[in-house]
Amino acid sequence: MMLYNTTFQVDADIETQWANWVEQVYIPQVLAQSVFTKATLLRVLSETGEPTGSFALQFSGATQQQLADYLTHQSTTHHQEIAQRFGTKVLAFSTPLEIISHQP
Repeated sequence: MMLYNTTFQVDADIETQWANWVEQVYIPQVLAQSVFTKATLLRVLSETGEPTGSFALQFSGATQQQLADYLTHQSTTHHQEIAQRFGTKVLAFSTPLEIISHQP
């Protein structure tokens, strides 16, 4: 199983607007593509536990072939939508990851 992680750096003045859009529009839109079965939105904390302006969004449940197809055909469109909507107030980079072990 594969995991697709995108880390976002979000300007403080649009953080709430961005988070609402991700939860209400972006995640459902990506899940509707039937590539991933689960999405998890996380906030990155500092070493002292304080919130930062960074977030991680993880999509999981895809096979290696499904993820490769998504990266080839859909991910660019999704990243362009974020850039058009939020401009330079949201910076992102994505990493495909292979799950080696998962323990309850």
